[in-house]
Amino acid sequence: LFSRQLRVAMSIYKNDNYELYDCEPTIAFMEKVDNLIKAMSSRTPENALRKNADCPMRKAIIDFDQYLRDWEKKANEEKLKKKRNKKKSNVENTDDFAEEFDFPITTSTLTGFKITLGTTLELSKFLYDKCNYNYLMTSRLNQDSFEKFYGIM
Repeated sequence: LFSRQLRVAMSIYKNDNYELYDCEPTIAFMEKVDNLIKAMSSRTPENALRKNADCPMRKAIIDFDQYLRDWEKKANEEKLKKKRNKKKSNVENTDDFAEEFDFPITTSTLTGFKITLGTTLELSKFLYDKCNYNYLMTSRLNQDSFEKFYGIM
């Protein structure tokens, strides 16, 4: 879904298909997610998370974490702006405003993402500094086995 091939195809066909004319933000998002998936599922030393700041896997994790934080900040600003506008218009409505705001992921999912990304970076720093690791293959840090097990049931 987030593959490079799909992003290239979207770029190629955006001029020929009116539905793809403004797909650059989608392509950028897909690239961020693809880079994060690669960073969080490395199985070889070549693709592992390394200590140096120019490590592409480290950059992908930091970039996505910042992207989530910026997204959350913007969403909260929009929510506050709508709330203020609603008060100014003096429209009577008994619905809870939080239910009206359409944020695509739940607060707990967002928090989970931020914790996972942050702890991955913290764990890697600990392993580099205290245990003399040169790199961290991140594939074992996720819940795939757990999810596969319960997916079978």
